[in-house]
This record gives sequence, C-alpha cells and structure tokens, in this order.
Amino acid sequence: MFDKLGSSSLSSQTPNKYLSRTRSISGE
Repeated sequence: MFDKLGSSSLSSQTPNKYLSRTRSISGE
C-alpha cells in the first residue's frame, strides 16, 4: 500500500511524514 502510493508520488521525498500520517489514520 505505502510502496504504491508513497514510492509512486513521493519517490522517497518524505516517507517519514507520509508514514506517520498513515500510521495515525490506521491507528497503529
């Protein structure tokens, strides 16, 4: 999921920020 959305758009630009946001939404 993250690989598809992140790598496709962010391209290793701000994976930490995106990951943090996804984590918050997912509730992990």
